[in-house]
Amino acid sequence: MTSELILFASAAAVSTLLAGGVYVALRRKRALKKATHSEKAVLAKVAEEQAKIGATIEAMASEIKDMRSDVQWLTSERMIDQAINMAREGESGSEIARQTGISADELVAMQAFRRH
Repeated sequence: MTSELILFASAAAVSTLLAGGVYVALRRKRALKKATHSEKAVLAKVAEEQAKIGATIEAMASEIKDMRSDVQWLTSERMIDQAINMAREGESGSEIARQTGISADELVAMQAFRRH
């Protein structure tokens, strides 16, 4: 009877340990699942913020492109005005081209338009 009691007590102890281990494992699994849901929420929020930043960058790039076009237009207008003034002062075509960066073809076109 004593050996049966020891065997029964040992079985009860092992069962208790296993049940405790299963309980701890289930708690860890629940905690991990909960953490996974919160991590997914954080990742979704980060992805949303990245999309907003991407849209902002695209809008800024478009504005910079427009500004670049405006600057190029203003610069070319300034060069044309300078070339016209130099021509009025009697500067040679090669000197006007050298100082303004306007090509010889552009100078010919300006001369043609100036006549009209």
